[in-house]
Amino acid sequence: MRSVPKFMRRRFGPGRHLVIAISFALAQALIAGINLFLLATVVNGLLGWPPWVAPLLAAAIVPSRIISGGLAAVIYNEVLQYSS
Repeated sequence: MRSVPKFMRRRFGPGRHLVIAISFALAQALIAGINLFLLATVVNGLLGWPPWVAPLLAAAIVPSRIISGGLAAVIYNEVLQYSS
């Protein structure tokens, strides 16, 4: 097995694999929402901007940075975030 999803499918079968996949997708969506809320709270506290500005600004900056830099930008970003 080279990935967790393949292991889960082999270990638990396709039915449970689907439940695990849906649970994972839901968890990721909730985590993204919490991260955006916390970003808005920090930006509001530091800069006094309305809470809706930070998620919109992040939604504009992050994809443009990824598109302009490609995969290398994503890799550098991950390294910078997890090295500290």
